[in-house]
Amino acid sequence: MAKDTLDTLVENLFELGPILHKKLLKPNKCSNDMMLPVNQMMVLSTLYDEGSLPISEIGKKLYISKPQMTSIIDKLIKEDLVERIHDKEDRRVININITEKGKNYANDILKLLREEMRKRLSALSEENLKSVADSMENVISILRGIN
Repeated sequence: MAKDTLDTLVENLFELGPILHKKLLKPNKCSNDMMLPVNQMMVLSTLYDEGSLPISEIGKKLYISKPQMTSIIDKLIKEDLVERIHDKEDRRVININITEKGKNYANDILKLLREEMRKRLSALSEENLKSVADSMENVISILRGIN
């Protein structure tokens, strides 16, 4: 790959995160004190989708280090959104479980974010929507293949 192409790709990837956050993920209807930080929301969303998991498994799925995961989990526990549960078969394993309050919060916020994204994306033409959808599928597929 040409150095120019690689450099352009790296710069575009750095630019993508803030654009996604500002243009699609930051809901207008939600006050800042209601929204969790992005890393906490990602953990809560993962537990909401997949159920109880060990900290290490959540970290692997989200590419977050164990020390960061411990801090994130502690903050979510403090808000009563998740809890630590010892595994029934192996007491050395501690799973993180989303609480009922966490499920309700995640459901409400994810619903709000999806509505906001749909609203903002609906301003695009059908052609642009198809192009973005196809491009996102390709990017996700390619990036999942990186070791």
